[in-house]
Amino acid sequence: MQIEKLEKMRKCLLVQQLLLRTLINIKKLKSLKKKMILRRNVVGAYELVCNYFKVRNHEEFYQFTRMSVQNFDELLHLVGEQTCNYFKVRNHEEFYQFTRMSVQNFDELLHLVGERLQKQVCRRQPIPPEIRLTITLHYLGHGGSVSSEAVYFRVGKSTMYYIIAETRRRENGYYAQQIRELLRDAPAIIRNRFAKYFVSHVGSISWQYDYI
Repeated sequence: MQIEKLEKMRKCLLVQQLLLRTLINIKKLKSLKKKMILRRNVVGAYELVCNYFKVRNHEEFYQFTRMSVQNFDELLHLVGEQTCNYFKVRNHEEFYQFTRMSVQNFDELLHLVGERLQKQVCRRQPIPPEIRLTITLHYLGHGGSVSSEAVYFRVGKSTMYYIIAETRRRENGYYAQQIRELLRDAPAIIRNRFAKYFVSHVGSISWQYDYI
């Protein structure tokens, strides 16, 4: 037992040293880009510590964060949802650069496919449809790798693969149905629009009914 405790303390001390060195380097660097990289390393180090306690021991995770694993996951989802809402309300240009879609089009698309992306609440709080759609749009709009997107959104790689594949399948299934319905109505719409130019003396346009 003492050896295990010493091993855990050694790992925590190593992580703390990594955090301190990273924070010192942030103060020394002048480049904004390098600062952002180092800050991501700090967040990554904290994430490693959190994941270690979440997987190994829930009691130690509670002592480390004063929060249960379930509440911690719910907080992460809430932070992501609030970030998305911030871009939508405060800055439409940044939201467009982030998703390659205007706020109005995003809300319309979310209204159409939101129910298909909603998951049932089981043991953990599911990722909201808004975040699922945002992840997929950011991946398709910026052309990044799934690994980089998983690190950016703090989601597991397998979860990222599943979210992107399912969201695209739901969207394609919905729009395929809409296009099929549109193709059924298209001949009648065209016939009615151009009927006045092709009306015969009898008043009928029987030759066009062959295409309906």
